[in-house]
Amino acid sequence: MCSQPSRVYVNDIEKTVTAIGDRVTVFANIDPVGCLQNGTDAEVAAEVRRQCAAGRKGRGFVVDIARPVTPATPVARMQRFLKLGKEIGAEVAAFTDAPGSQ
Repeated sequence: MCSQPSRVYVNDIEKTVTAIGDRVTVFANIDPVGCLQNGTDAEVAAEVRRQCAAGRKGRGFVVDIARPVTPATPVARMQRFLKLGKEIGAEVAAFTDAPGSQ
């Protein structure tokens, strides 16, 4: 999990998905400061993977960031986040659609 900013940001996506079940689509909220701005590329990738893994247990899932994206967030990090969302989302969809996956 990415480091926490001075203002504690907690998103227990596993608990959220468990509570909601398959009633609605869940939007993830990647921490825009502690993770996206200040985290490493590896930490961002791990958090996207963690949230996608939890989210695939629900009805639908959108990997997203809790707003706002700060001006201090490197553009390359934001581009990496978008690329990860597409790549990991495709992996999760392929796994979810595989015979016997659910």
